[in-house]
Amino acid sequence: MSKVKTTLKRFSYLRDYKVLEGAKINEHTFDYLMIGSFGILSICYFDKKGELYGNEHDENFVIVDKKTNRIKTENLIKKAKKDVEILRKAISEAKLYNVKIDSVIVVDDKKCQPLFSASDVSVVKLSLLSRFLNQEKYDIDNKADTEKMASLLSK
Repeated sequence: MSKVKTTLKRFSYLRDYKVLEGAKINEHTFDYLMIGSFGILSICYFDKKGELYGNEHDENFVIVDKKTNRIKTENLIKKAKKDVEILRKAISEAKLYNVKIDSVIVVDDKKCQPLFSASDVSVVKLSLLSRFLNQEKYDIDNKADTEKMASLLSK
């Protein structure tokens, strides 16, 4: 089990939240989803080695390894925004209301050095993920229906 999933499970256990890995909606795959009474948190996970460069307007991000090889990789900011967009569409089609949707990019800090920032998507190193989850917004009860959301997203 990955460290991301372990951290999410540990956080969600006492709160009775659901954690999904590799959930799919119409050919789009989510890395991780945490579903609870606060709403939905989508996690984009990146664990390749090197320095990661890019910005939200780039088609791709570039990762530079120790041998200074430049490798194109998916734009994580666009992926995180696409995750939210697809979740909003699926939730609205299911007529579920009062659902807050948030997205975060988690980078494995032992392998990768993120050298980018995003204005509306949080970027968190894996070692700081549990601290990030301890924000008040993930403990607030927004009365979102956890079971309906989990069944919709785990199909």
